[in-house]
Amino acid sequence: MADDFRVHLAASLGWRWTSGTVTDEGQRTCEQSFSRGSGAAQAEAIWTDTEAVLAAGTPRVLDLTALERPLFGDFLLSILASVKGLWIVNHSGSGALSVGAAGQSEWSAPFAASGQALQVPPQGVLVLCHPGVGWTVDGSHCKLQLAADEGSITYSIAIVGTLAAS
Repeated sequence: MADDFRVHLAASLGWRWTSGTVTDEGQRTCEQSFSRGSGAAQAEAIWTDTEAVLAAGTPRVLDLTALERPLFGDFLLSILASVKGLWIVNHSGSGALSVGAAGQSEWSAPFAASGQALQVPPQGVLVLCHPGVGWTVDGSHCKLQLAADEGSITYSIAIVGTLAAS
């Protein structure tokens, strides 16, 4: 059987609002599927960490050019050339998760400027998607920092991207 790689990234919003006899309801969904490859709407790798614990004052800096994870009884090293999707969940009941502002070799492509970070509030979700060429990763722009703003937090993360030529 040939190797296959597919990713489906989705975010949806549904609501129902009733006031007296008037009801407003609807649903909005944004979905992006990626097939195997390095072009638009394509990706080649996913890196995940589930239910990771992060203590306040001890940030985790991910090197997007050296993401390693166990897979198929071995370890898989992913050297990303671009990020097509970023999915982060803060599972904690208190304490925000700061994403970005890694300092030296900071990967800030989806942010407005270097040194900036997004806050994922308790029980919050962050979903970023770039279905085109993706956000560039290189040796000078490869560090993504995760930091607990207070206390210890638990989070899950998935990074979808294309691979650097080897």
